[in-house]
Amino acid sequence: MDAAKIAGMVLRNLQKLHRPVHEYRVVDGSRFSHVNQSFYRGVEDQLARLGFSILGDIEDVTVAKYGRPAPRTFIRVMTDVNRRTMAGFFHIAPIWLWRMAIWAFGFPTKIIEFKSRSKDGSWATTTNVTQTVQQPRPENMLIDFAPRSLSAEQLYVRHRQTLAGSNRSYQQITTIEDVIQLEIEQHAKKREFLVSIGWVTPEYLAAQGIPASHVDAVYAESQRLLNAGFDALKDS
Repeated sequence: MDAAKIAGMVLRNLQKLHRPVHEYRVVDGSRFSHVNQSFYRGVEDQLARLGFSILGDIEDVTVAKYGRPAPRTFIRVMTDVNRRTMAGFFHIAPIWLWRMAIWAFGFPTKIIEFKSRSKDGSWATTTNVTQTVQQPRPENMLIDFAPRSLSAEQLYVRHRQTLAGSNRSYQQITTIEDVIQLEIEQHAKKREFLVSIGWVTPEYLAAQGIPASHVDAVYAESQRLLNAGFDALKDS
């Protein structure tokens, strides 16, 4: 195993996904004919019964351009009655080859997340995303990795329990522009953290499937590359 080659690949993927400015745009979800529109309608109906209202559809342009696998999707965003929790849900529909890889590794393709941002800058997220795909993150970005079998309603109940156990005051989210601004801010904070720790940790590398016998070598190579001025964005 070529530790330097793998380290370069991991750093390149992370740096391109976490660019200094993360880009979103408002889209018309009905134009994404390749995704499961029934999934979107089903989750939307569940949340509407709980008092959620729809803010709109957005696309993560940065992930669409640099993500592997490229998601080819959009995120539908809704907010609850008190406007302090936003729900984002999406169906990942990459090209067929990546679909096989997703299936083989057991990654979910139908994602539901609830997010709340406190006024002190902390985040609380409840998600059905598999924990192993998550990247290193700041301590003030709390993520509850819930079982994938939970419904949207069950995930929301779980999220509210998390908020109830906190003494924080949460920010209101009233427009799709609010959502985009908060997402950009969150990505910026996460990038700042990744830079501060050298982008990767041995634990993260192991979670990506790198054999335990090679993790230390890949980690050492990643830090050597960074110290030598490695910057994937120079090649973009």
